[in-house]
Amino acid sequence: MHTYANTLTMRWERSNQLFQQAASAREQLRISIKLGRQWQEYKSIFTGQLSMGKFLAVQNPFPENHPPMVGHMLGCSFRMDRCKYMFASAVLPSNQDIDTDQLAIAWPDSVQQMERRCFARAAIGSDMRIPVKIWPAALALTCPCPNDPPLAQANLLDISAGGALIKLPLDNIAFDLDAALLIEIALPAPYPSVYMEACVRRRAELSDEQQILYGLQFIGLQQTAVGYQTLQQLARFTMHMQSLARTAATATATV
Repeated sequence: MHTYANTLTMRWERSNQLFQQAASAREQLRISIKLGRQWQEYKSIFTGQLSMGKFLAVQNPFPENHPPMVGHMLGCSFRMDRCKYMFASAVLPSNQDIDTDQLAIAWPDSVQQMERRCFARAAIGSDMRIPVKIWPAALALTCPCPNDPPLAQANLLDISAGGALIKLPLDNIAFDLDAALLIEIALPAPYPSVYMEACVRRRAELSDEQQILYGLQFIGLQQTAVGYQTLQQLARFTMHMQSLARTAATATATV
């Protein structure tokens, strides 16, 4: 088993057992898919049917008027016990072994296990400024590291491997809920800057400060090898910030 911080690539035998357990328990499954220029996330469940090493049957979450094409890549994740599991898959042709309201997806080549504590949030201290550049998500189709001027530049307030809280001046460009964005977080050295697509999940105005807060969810990182590397960098940086906060709290308590 190969370990990166709190991320594990599971052995083939263990991942097979995991899918059997998830199918038997009809666990919930989240499926991320890129339709056009935006990531969409759908909720599904394991239906209990599978063919070892060939396919998994899940409840078809897609609207009838927008079915995914055979071969369309999927980013999938589910939770069991204290861990989150992520894998890349693809849509398979329908077959006679599954019901019409189900979807056959490819048996994954590998499964990533992330301990839940990876997604704990860490606040960014007031003495540290970490800029976040924002572009329209459509730019990710042609250039994952765009040279175009950003739509806006925000400050990072807190971060986890799954999302972030950022702050912008109230008179800056406004983003709607569920807006798809491409962002760059300029993590301090020795960590690299990271790029990812994100979706606006919440927003709140701070009228007295003339600022607006956006809660972002990172999208699609579990679908590619580069995405997994970004997840690992985010997890490591979050753990580093938590460690700094604990050290500062200990120092304050001893004064």
